[in-house]
Amino acid sequence: MIRITAAGAAAQRAIVAVETADAEFFGPVDESQLAGLLRQIAGEIR
Repeated sequence: MIRITAAGAAAQRAIVAVETADAEFFGPVDESQLAGLLRQIAGEIR
């Protein structure tokens, strides 16, 4: 048996919102920008 409640609906919307935010934040990485940042950090450490 499945009950649909307001709290359950809100929880499902929250899950969708979090998954959407994660997908945007953890999207594809531009490897050239990442490599440049790592080179810059390595230069500062030396």
